[in-house]
Amino acid sequence: MASSDEELREQMQEMMKQQEELFQKQLKLQQQFQHLQLQHQHQQQQHTEVTSTNNNNDKIDSTVPGNNTTEEVKVDPSNLGLPPAYDQLETNQKYAQQLQQHHQPQQQIISQHRPNSCSYYMRLRHMGEHPEGMYTTYSPEWYIGNLGFRASLWPENHGKSYCAALHLSYFSMDTTVGFSKTTVKCKVTLMDPKGRQSDCLLAERDAVFDGNRQIVDEWARGCIMVRIKMKDIKERGMCSDYTLLIRYDVSVSV
Repeated sequence: MASSDEELREQMQEMMKQQEELFQKQLKLQQQFQHLQLQHQHQQQQHTEVTSTNNNNDKIDSTVPGNNTTEEVKVDPSNLGLPPAYDQLETNQKYAQQLQQHHQPQQQIISQHRPNSCSYYMRLRHMGEHPEGMYTTYSPEWYIGNLGFRASLWPENHGKSYCAALHLSYFSMDTTVGFSKTTVKCKVTLMDPKGRQSDCLLAERDAVFDGNRQIVDEWARGCIMVRIKMKDIKERGMCSDYTLLIRYDVSVSV
């Protein structure tokens, strides 16, 4: 079991190096896509205002070109140079909007009622149906205090199984204020895509970080990884329409 965990960690570290550039490109393209969506919404609002004005003004000649016509702008992800199936990955939209507007997501996505914890959902659609679904996908980073996290899903054995992972993507500790140790708790849960109030806990792990001694465990060096066999979860009805839904429950305590 130990050797198997070690192999998984080595594979994960190698894949992280190979996919880092792809992740940065995906994040940039996601922001561009959202910017185009905002432009499209703004143009739709302008079109609504123009139509309302024309209906209330009898002096406007509708035969004059441009008075009552507005071109509809359609945003097509295939024309944006997005990686294949990138639009199949659903991430926390609230986080993405705040990332674009505030540039300080660590202060925005934390719950006001539970400031030291959060739940993050990651959905992957059309698994195994198309070749574009057979590559690693990463979520944007999210933050709790000075800790950053990132989730990922990647196929194994030609889509017969998937590996869900949670990466600790950023860590810093100021020992001068007395916060010498930080404990991170994580639960990885497989959710029912159809929302039938059923779920399955895949893994649960604690990680302790000692800022004074600079000792971290295996989770800090790599990530928490869970292998999901498609045959098993299909038999249990947890992969409806080739859709996989994972929830990461993360909490931090000092």
